[in-house]
Amino acid sequence: MSRLCFLDTNILLYLNDEVDERKRTISSYLVMELGRQFSFVVSPQVLNEYYKVATSKHGQYEKRSIYRDNVRRLRRVCLAPYDLDVMEAAWSLQEFTNYAWWDLMIIGSAMKSGCRYLLTEDMNHGHELGQLTIVNPFFADLRELSEKLDITFPTFSIPEA
Repeated sequence: MSRLCFLDTNILLYLNDEVDERKRTISSYLVMELGRQFSFVVSPQVLNEYYKVATSKHGQYEKRSIYRDNVRRLRRVCLAPYDLDVMEAAWSLQEFTNYAWWDLMIIGSAMKSGCRYLLTEDMNHGHELGQLTIVNPFFADLRELSEKLDITFPTFSIPEA
């Protein structure tokens, strides 16, 4: 089974987080290791949300060129669909979940991409939707996460929660 991951917007936002060192470290390591293995994707929705939220934070608008460069770098992994098929999947999911609409679009895009895991902190950790499992990398045990994603976290460099 594929270990392809879909990264939600919040994972990308923590890459530049100046407050939560643990989440920044975990997000950075995930992007670096999964990127090295070519095993994650994002959708246009994620990149748009990332840019909008990042530049909306106090004091960050002036750094928009940094966020634009980040979006450009992530362009190569922006392979997840964002089309009417994703919307159809979201409509189907809406019938039996309580997720918000934009989260359903993320889930639908991840499913249509053939992802095994959706990495996010905004949805129910461990929730299985067909072949897709939602994983909160900030809640999950790092050993479990390492095994699922086939990466090894350097535990000595991850700050305590």
